[in-house]
Amino acid sequence: MDWLGLVRPVMPSISRYLYAWIVSPAHGRRILEKAAYDAGKPGLNLDNLRELQVALPPLEEQFRLVEAIASQISTIEDADIALQHGIRRADRLRQSILKLAFEGNRHERKETERFKSFAYEDLLKRDKVSLDIFWLKDDSLRCTRRTR
Repeated sequence: MDWLGLVRPVMPSISRYLYAWIVSPAHGRRILEKAAYDAGKPGLNLDNLRELQVALPPLEEQFRLVEAIASQISTIEDADIALQHGIRRADRLRQSILKLAFEGNRHERKETERFKSFAYEDLLKRDKVSLDIFWLKDDSLRCTRRTR
């Protein structure tokens, strides 16, 4: 039978800091995992929890750390949402490209604001493309190291 131990801090105001410290891979989690797997059978007992020494900085520092962690988590969550959106968009774009490629009407596309065809000579007239092509053809930029 598994038992559950409940630990309540004497000062509820430090609960968020305690949680962050306990789940931190560099602090509480490392200590608790070591205690859980040292005896052969994975698990913690109440003595492990009673003997856990928690690093408690001043209260203002605890609040600052908790807010910094919350800010980082929010940034990570925002980045994750943007990444998921980008993945979905890239997937739709890939599907659209494949659809156009297999329908066989790639050359029948009409020019629009988003799609315009350019002749090679026109592209060469454009500064950035001209610079890129020059860079690719510049002999002084060639690799001097020989590869086998």
